[in-house]
Amino acid sequence: MIEDHIELVRESTINLQKMVDSVYKGEIDNRSLHYKNLDQSEYDADLLRARIGDEVSKSDMFPEERIDIVDILSSSDMIADYSKEAGGIINVLKLDRAPKELREVVLEMIKANVESASVLEKCIKILPKDPTEAMKIASEVEKYEEKVDKLFASSRLYLADLDFPGWSIGSMILLTEFLKVLEAASDNCEITMWVIRAIALRL
Repeated sequence: MIEDHIELVRESTINLQKMVDSVYKGEIDNRSLHYKNLDQSEYDADLLRARIGDEVSKSDMFPEERIDIVDILSSSDMIADYSKEAGGIINVLKLDRAPKELREVVLEMIKANVESASVLEKCIKILPKDPTEAMKIASEVEKYEEKVDKLFASSRLYLADLDFPGWSIGSMILLTEFLKVLEAASDNCEITMWVIRAIALRL
């Protein structure tokens, strides 16, 4: 079931990317559809996390094994949570009116998070069978996390230097929060990676 949970997490990041693609293309109806799918995948991930946690608490697993499962679920679930939060901001923010440079940075940050979530899904699926390989694959997440960090730094420069004609102070605050949420999702991808590595070392 942990594999099912991380799949829902990955779907959340993909639905967020589809939302942004729709906004850039001016496809408002599709944006709403993708947000609905994002909301559902995040909701399903939450339900599954609670269900797994309940089953684990009643199992005869060793305490360390229970902690491992809870740690993976908690950190990976935050990726879906932050993706949904970012999607909610996109629903009210006219992101298509942002300068081209910033729009490109946003899309690249989201794509990197999708890639990280995909790597985590691979790791979790092969972890029980091949811990060593899982550790090798997990290292790819660091590459994407570092990319997001650099993109986030670039976005701050754009916020400071570029003109945002027609943008209210409130919209600029929301945009800043949106970028922070994308970085937070990336950070939780890295946290999940370290949890996987720690488990792999003990297997």
